[in-house]
Amino acid sequence: TVRKPVMIARETAAAAPDETPVSADRYLEQFPLVLPSDQRSMFNRLTSREAKERFYDSYWASTPGREDFEERVTGAERYSTQFTEGWRTDRGRVFIIYGPPDEVESVPFQVDGFPYEIWYYYQAGNQYFVFVDRNANGSYMQIYSTIEGEVSYPNWEQMLRPIRVPTMDDGGLSDGSAPSERIEVGCLFSSGCRNAVGPDPRHGVPAAAPACRWS
Repeated sequence: TVRKPVMIARETAAAAPDETPVSADRYLEQFPLVLPSDQRSMFNRLTSREAKERFYDSYWASTPGREDFEERVTGAERYSTQFTEGWRTDRGRVFIIYGPPDEVESVPFQVDGFPYEIWYYYQAGNQYFVFVDRNANGSYMQIYSTIEGEVSYPNWEQMLRPIRVPTMDDGGLSDGSAPSERIEVGCLFSSGCRNAVGPDPRHGVPAAAPACRWS
């Protein structure tokens, strides 16, 4: 269970604010997200826009939910970041596939923890997703879900906290004394960090090598 901080914000699903409708191209681009694997493969093999439009119209003619899907595509834009379109973010993808959550628990940045959100889907069997913003820039990554097949890290609760890396200060690890620690905020997930990261049994948290090499 996630340790609950003193200050959290909760919100329930509400009507989305007025948002600018997206183009038909966006519907076609994001359509594979909601398709069963066999139909997704068929759709992705189509090369012309006309063929994809026919497939799109045919699918929704026999499947309920076209309006909901198109509203979700529009709504996912709220999760856009400076460098990533909303539907390409983890929260945007989940929003499109599963719809708006019934409740969102939003936890701000703290001294001992990164900002994170928990999305609850009570009507889908009490499922939930956990997203963390390890760079404190609004880019939330999915680290856990109760839904089979979704991204889930076994140490997801530890990933909500900064990494504490043992150092060699004052003899540190060499003479068996307790090592001092420093916080490495971005090392675990930065694509530029080349050091291996794994669980540190002495501290119970993910640990990186003392020196972090950046590309």
